[in-house]
Amino acid sequence: MYKRQLYFFGGNSIRHANGAGFFRRAGDDRTVRAIWPDGFLPFIDSVVEDLSGGIGIKGKAQEWNWDLSTAYGTNKLDYRTSNSINVTLGNASPTAFYDGQLKFNQWTTNLDLTTSFNAGLSTPLKFATGFEFRQEEYTIVAGEPDSYRNGGFNVIGGPNNGALAGVGAQVFPGFKPTDAGAHDRDAKAVYVDFEQNLSDRWLVSLAGRFEDYSDFGNNTTVKLATRVELTPEFALRGSVSTGFRAPHLAQQWFSSTATNFIGGVPFDILTFPVSAPAAIALGAKPLEPEESTNYSFGGTWNSKTGFSATVDFYSIKIKDRIVLSSNFTGAPIVALLATQGITGIGGGRYFTNAVDTTTTGIDVSARYTWKTSDFGKLTFTAGYNHNETEADRIKVAPANLAAITTTPLFDLTETIRLEQGQPRDNLNLSTTWEFGKFSTLLRAVRYGEVSGVPFTSATQAQIDALTPGYNVEFRPAVPGAVGGTTTNRQIIHTFGAKWLTDLDVTYSFSKNITVSVGANNLFEVYPDENIRSKVVNGAAFNGSDNVGIFPYSGISPFGFNGTFYYTKLSLKF
Repeated sequence: MYKRQLYFFGGNSIRHANGAGFFRRAGDDRTVRAIWPDGFLPFIDSVVEDLSGGIGIKGKAQEWNWDLSTAYGTNKLDYRTSNSINVTLGNASPTAFYDGQLKFNQWTTNLDLTTSFNAGLSTPLKFATGFEFRQEEYTIVAGEPDSYRNGGFNVIGGPNNGALAGVGAQVFPGFKPTDAGAHDRDAKAVYVDFEQNLSDRWLVSLAGRFEDYSDFGNNTTVKLATRVELTPEFALRGSVSTGFRAPHLAQQWFSSTATNFIGGVPFDILTFPVSAPAAIALGAKPLEPEESTNYSFGGTWNSKTGFSATVDFYSIKIKDRIVLSSNFTGAPIVALLATQGITGIGGGRYFTNAVDTTTTGIDVSARYTWKTSDFGKLTFTAGYNHNETEADRIKVAPANLAAITTTPLFDLTETIRLEQGQPRDNLNLSTTWEFGKFSTLLRAVRYGEVSGVPFTSATQAQIDALTPGYNVEFRPAVPGAVGGTTTNRQIIHTFGAKWLTDLDVTYSFSKNITVSVGANNLFEVYPDENIRSKVVNGAAFNGSDNVGIFPYSGISPFGFNGTFYYTKLSLKF
């Protein structure tokens, strides 16, 4: 007997966003004073469009269930800058630019087959297999010429009159024709999955996947998992698996310029594709796939009284993890970039397989449902996560990079970002009260500490100029780093843990129509403020640095925008 079912799906969304860069002061080399006499705040105006659709047919033939499907998705990101300037165009520069487009397409076709066999045990052996063919394309479209071209003008006026000017639209220089292009690959895969109950309470599964990439060869990954039900309410589970991730096309080909503050000084840093001549001169090598080994062990409890809980321990080892390198700055780097025809840039970086990491952690969750006869239903949930990521091995800088700078391939700034840039502890507590047509959610979330590096090479005078009262740690500076000596210090700033509260009240007019009002971060909690400097007897930074001009750090896990109020109308068809 044959059964068939045709299905399809799709969706489209368009989002507009506006984000500000760093303020360009009146005396900044990145402004044209005839156009912006008081300085300016440039904006990135982006339009993101997501489009996806798929079609499939599934059915049953004899003892086999089958599902054949194909799906296509695309994401387009258009960049524009406004309230901007291209300094090299002089007084005739426009103040708005089209900076280009990033686009990613993916087309995936799958055939999945499932069945079961009598293996002589208490239950049949479940078997699944499938095939996949995937095509990917990453495209960079160049911006309008004024967004990236060098118009020939140097800095006009200001303290550095006549100096070389930064090329391209401020805050986001446009993609150049040399950046533009379409890059594609395909991947073919086959998988098998076996699942067997060895007894009424013991389940074992074994799965394997073979994948072949057109640009990274082939790889086989496996997973072994088991679950043992010790009582009807309590069970243990565990798994071990290997993983493989080919470098994303964007990691291989993306190029951009952004302003980074290094030791309180702004630098325009260019992110190079790894194949760019300048990147190769800085030691870049073709990216390699990441490989991982994953372990997990835990237990579940499901009580008939309405209480349930889970606890899971995990460990993830990643080899050749793909990260952004250090920001390479300084006179030798600037000189090298000039030999590649790149001027007005303070430094560069690129994606690289720089580090091996181990992440260990624990996830705990619990839920209790209390149904009352007169006051509706209350649901209490709690979740806790603790995880630590450690850099087990950091690759040393290649010889051609070490010859011109002592900045390591992956420096303290990037190491702290990797290991401490996300909270190691998160606690989530919530209560939902359902009464009649009303539903109320009250949630409290605690984000743990995070750390960043505001200074990579601070002198003692600069350290003395820092405002006291911050949680900081000092490390020796890298000898010979930008502005540094062997006596300078790197400063690690730790931001304290914070509680945030959310409230949502929903009224259901029917099953298909609901209206909600609520607030995120109800009590307007802000992260700890950034460390800042002060003037000390006319010495140190003399108030001319950029340390502290931004009250809050961008590494905050919950942002720094305070309370967000909303209303929402939901319609279901």
